[in-house]
Amino acid sequence: MILENSLKSLQVAVKGGGNLATHRPLFSPDGSTLFVIQSCKVLSYSTSTGLLISKYTTPGASSIANIHVQSPESVLIFTTTGQLLTVNLVSNEMLGMRQVNLCPKGWTPIGLFTNFLYPSLEAELSHPHFLAVGYPQDSALPVLYSISTEELMISKLCWAILPSQHSVAMSPSGRFVVAIQETSLYCKDMNEPKNCKWHSSGTRKFTCVAVHPTIEWCCATGDDSGRILIWNNVMGAVSPAKTVCHWHTLPVADLAFTPEGSQMLSGGGECTLVKWDVNDTTNKRTLPRMGLPIRHVTVCETGEFVGVSHADNCIQLVDSYNKIVGAVKNITQAVVPEATEGGDGVLNNTKVFQAGIQVDPNNGLLVLNGRPGWLQCYDFINDKHVYALDVCQQNYVTAERHKIVPNAEVTHVAFSKNGLWMGVAEARLEDADNTGKYSEIKLKFWKFDKTKQMFVLNTVVDWPHETPLTTLKIQPITEQDGMLAVSSSSKDSKFKFWSLVSDPSIHGKSEWWVCEKSPTYKDEPSGPLGFSADGSVLAAGFGKILTLWDTDSLDFRLSLCHQRLTERINSLEFGQNVSSHLILCLTPSNLVVWDAITSSLLWVAPVSLDCICVDPLSNLVAGISSTTNHLYFFSPDDPSPLAVHKSVSKSKVLSMTFVPNHKQMESVGMKSTVLFVNSSQELCAVLPKKYIDQEDGDILRVSSTDAENSGLTAYAQMVAEKTVSLVESTDKWGSNKTGSSGMKAYSILREMMDASPHTMPSATYYCSQLLKTLSKPTSDHHRLAQMEKLVTSSSTSSKRKTKLDEKAQKSNSIVSLGRNADSKETSLQNVSFSTALLQSVDLDSVANENTTWIDKIFT
Repeated sequence: MILENSLKSLQVAVKGGGNLATHRPLFSPDGSTLFVIQSCKVLSYSTSTGLLISKYTTPGASSIANIHVQSPESVLIFTTTGQLLTVNLVSNEMLGMRQVNLCPKGWTPIGLFTNFLYPSLEAELSHPHFLAVGYPQDSALPVLYSISTEELMISKLCWAILPSQHSVAMSPSGRFVVAIQETSLYCKDMNEPKNCKWHSSGTRKFTCVAVHPTIEWCCATGDDSGRILIWNNVMGAVSPAKTVCHWHTLPVADLAFTPEGSQMLSGGGECTLVKWDVNDTTNKRTLPRMGLPIRHVTVCETGEFVGVSHADNCIQLVDSYNKIVGAVKNITQAVVPEATEGGDGVLNNTKVFQAGIQVDPNNGLLVLNGRPGWLQCYDFINDKHVYALDVCQQNYVTAERHKIVPNAEVTHVAFSKNGLWMGVAEARLEDADNTGKYSEIKLKFWKFDKTKQMFVLNTVVDWPHETPLTTLKIQPITEQDGMLAVSSSSKDSKFKFWSLVSDPSIHGKSEWWVCEKSPTYKDEPSGPLGFSADGSVLAAGFGKILTLWDTDSLDFRLSLCHQRLTERINSLEFGQNVSSHLILCLTPSNLVVWDAITSSLLWVAPVSLDCICVDPLSNLVAGISSTTNHLYFFSPDDPSPLAVHKSVSKSKVLSMTFVPNHKQMESVGMKSTVLFVNSSQELCAVLPKKYIDQEDGDILRVSSTDAENSGLTAYAQMVAEKTVSLVESTDKWGSNKTGSSGMKAYSILREMMDASPHTMPSATYYCSQLLKTLSKPTSDHHRLAQMEKLVTSSSTSSKRKTKLDEKAQKSNSIVSLGRNADSKETSLQNVSFSTALLQSVDLDSVANENTTWIDKIFT
């Protein structure tokens, strides 16, 4: 019932990610705080440390059009629904709220607002106002509106402006307003309603505009050719004088003037910040190789900092000496070139986060794709980017004016069980067109240096396969010299075994990876791979056929197929714990489960799943439907799903994984949390309802020791820790030293006492054993033997595994499923999993909790 109630109460919450570069970041007047807009939130960061200070969410989670900073504590927030909020960010208190009329009499209703500009508080206007950009319901292009500050009366200024955050600008006083259309510049004096001017750029298209802070009727524009024009006296009777500044080769993304107006800053796709002298445009300074293409440029009112937003979801702080002094980072996002932007996270044959989500066993951080050619390590608890690893070790190549230049991308990542080794595959397209030709394919092996606490490159293999890798797996065993194996596959009809070779010498021990064998099967295209939980068996998909291989001898064992299963296997996973002998296979329209011991088809589900993940700490599997974004929880040995959650993501889910929970969540029956990333590049967690509104830090990971003991009860964990303590305190000569469970035993006892009564056995079962354990034994050897016996008897999973091994030994030969299907008349008609079952699942029909541990531990 605990598991049933837990699965019912699960809800999806965004726990990380989100875009920090949709709007310009803004500084506080004193430059001590950087304000960043993230959808419906305003994030406050310290410019000195880069740490998050506060977070404010709008009422009803309304998306924010833009903000205006009044003071270091107070901001004006204008939402996309027309709400004007006054908020104290220190106390997270809303001081006032006003609503703009979205449907004035005789007007087409305004669908949503996308931008907002407010003059400085010292401004003196004949008619105080602020600007807003919105979309009428009958218009495909936005309209610039003027809204009176007191009555919130709205009026139209300019139609069909560019749909960009940089298409409108105003002077600090609010009197001078400029906006850009595709090839036209609109200028207006707000104190004289009839005084407006239009200017043309010729055939070049505008991309951004900025107003000079001190010179009257002066502004600057950037266009798609990389040219910058400084317009002087645009409101005069004669044609304005123009100054040309041309350094960029790609379109200018944003412009900004320094507070005194003596310098101008520009940025674009070249990843370079250019600082211009307004009085002498030949005098300029550049800050190159800042990372990825620049999206926004903001200057602090004191002139101390310049905030530069990049396409990889990073904001860098540059000081007055043109040096990078800090950065604000979230999940590093993939670059989406405007000319080739596509849906569902697929760009030029490249998936966003195509390496998926992995967990680094060394520190428990999430590892996923970062900027091109890099991996990022992300702390999802604190929503913080920790560090990045340059895998491809190549500079980012910027695009040309009319051509996208491909960069090397990390396609696969795999970690060994204890995190000592990491395998990475990378590939580079020959061109940006969809030709499918690659100029580079590499397989790299990295070893973790415990002294430096970082991965160091060990082996590089050029062209490990003829085509890019489709799967990369590392054997899930504890590393031993000459024992660990890695397997990779591609569409070249073969997969490869990679083994570690060592060569000790007087200069030290050197080791590297070599290809030991390259098996094929009937010239079928090789597909996904998967190791069993103990690493003794490798499953490999070849088209529609599932093959099993012995990892010790690298010999073929058997093949599994069915005459009615004709689709190619896209993905496969072994079950865990009591289902370790079951193999789950995904085809375009079915979920297939095979029994490796009986070499038979167990069940088939007619459901299209895009990805699945197996919980290593339980018998639970989660899968995401590629068409409906429904999340399914089920057990590999039972075709009936335990729970179905519909439409867990608005965008396509790209990858998912299980992450161990903190012990406080085990009280609700959940040992692990499902995390997934979608094509919107958000990190989402599937959590019980009671944890949705809690801070991210309340949901903590367990250590590796806790993960290993998570299958035991609190009392059994205490006994196990006690035994380990005694074993570790025995020196190599056999003399025993004092061992104690210490604070570990105390914490387990405390947890056992605080646990719900209905989840624990009767006190009569364990009181006597508890007293005997805590009492001093007559013999250290007798005490150690007794506790080892208790721990051995408490390991139910090892007993199950022993039974499975005995059953496997009794079978002298395993026949293929094709022959087995003829003798046993295996048919898909007997499968109990159906489409109707998926659509109308009975959430109450969940298997009873296994309580045999009560009798097996306390005997």
